[in-house]
This record gives sequence, structure tokens and C-alpha cells, in this order.
Amino acid sequence: MTFEFDALTAAARDAAAICATTQVTPAAAAIDRTGDLPQEVRAAARAALAAPAHGVAWCATIEALAEASAAVALTAAADVLGTSSPGGTAWTGLRGFDVDGAGRALQHSPAWQLAVTAAMMGTARAAISAATAALKAAKAAGQPVDTGSPLLSDAATAVEATRLLLFEAAGLGERPGAETARALARVQAIDAMPLAFQAVTAAGGAETMRPGSSLERARRDVTTLVDVLGDAAGAQQAAAAGVLPA
Repeated sequence: MTFEFDALTAAARDAAAICATTQVTPAAAAIDRTGDLPQEVRAAARAALAAPAHGVAWCATIEALAEASAAVALTAAADVLGTSSPGGTAWTGLRGFDVDGAGRALQHSPAWQLAVTAAMMGTARAAISAATAALKAAKAAGQPVDTGSPLLSDAATAVEATRLLLFEAAGLGERPGAETARALARVQAIDAMPLAFQAVTAAGGAETMRPGSSLERARRDVTTLVDVLGDAAGAQQAAAAGVLPA
């Protein structure tokens, strides 16, 4: 169950993944600690994003950056959409991103709605990768993995199903049904996020969420993404309006 990218989208996502590894990951802990996003990292992330008009590539590149830092990915997306901000530290998650300013100013933008869902997916995929690595390490050490494996399977399935909805929505642009598709992807993403982090805890134990770790930071980012930017009620209403008979 995967979404097949065309060659240009795959190349754009690969380039964004390289940026995430070489530019964003080394700075992510300091950004979270201080709330300051270095201009060189911000510029590199912005340059790594595909144009919003290329919906699937836009989502794929945001997702790739968010695997390293959702705050950096969303700041870059806001910059591309023309709502620059100095950064922000008001929330425990997404530190370095202006949640109250840029995030809410863009909430009705279709490209931004896709960006928020893509950031959730990037964060979830990072969690799934960490859970998979933890289970492999436990199995190699001769430890039982019966508890973590079913949770990981469920979480991975939910995340991949959500990615399919996201990329299908992105591919619709502003054609009929696009608003409903974006809402359905958002609702599914919000439901999938807890599963991803439950899988991490089941696979690696409480130590995986030690304060200051990359996964603990990711969980704080997800909480802010879902509770503050996710607009679950709005997404549910939009999905229902598009799916249920009038």
C-alpha cells in the first residue's frame, strides 16, 4: 500500500530528505531548546520545498523535512506561502515556528492545510522508523517482541493509509472534491498519530521518550500539530459535508 511518485516528485523528495539529514537534523535539538531557527537552516529548508502548485511534490518535500523537524518544515512552508515570521517559543511543541502568527494566518489556505497534514505524516514516519529499529534491536538481542509487533503493524498501516489519502488530495488541486479529500486526510492523520507513538513506546520502552530525545521532541511537536493546528472539528465537519448526503 504505497503511493507511486513520478520521477520529478521522487527527485524532489530525495533532495528534501538530503537537506533534512545534512542541514535540519544537526540543528533540530538546538532549535527546540532555544526556539531560534538559524537563517541558513531556514533558507536551505525553504529551497528544498517544491512549489505549492505541484501539490504531491509539495506534500512529499514537507513530509521529508518533517521527519527531521516539523517546526523547520512548517516554517519553510509558511515562508514559501508568503507569511514570514521571526519564529516562536510560546508552545511546548514546534518550537522555532510561529504557531500563533503564521500558523493561524494560513489556516484557510488549501496549500497550508496539506502542509500541516504532511508534517504530521513526516513526524509519524520518523516514529515508525524508530519503533522498527527498536524491535529489530530487541529481536537481535534475543528479547521478546510479541507486544510491540502488532502495535507497529497497526500504526504503520494507519500511517500509510493516511499518506495515500494525503497524496490523492494533493493531486486534486482545486478540482471538485478536493476540499473533502483534504479534510478526510487530516481526520485520518489525527487518528493515526497516537498509534505511531504507542508503537514507539511498546517497542523501545519509556526510555525512548526521555526528555530531550528526538522522539520526545517529536511527540511534543505532534501534540501542538494536532491540538493547535490540526483543527480536528473543522476537518470532521468538512469531511462530513462532502461525504454525507445533504
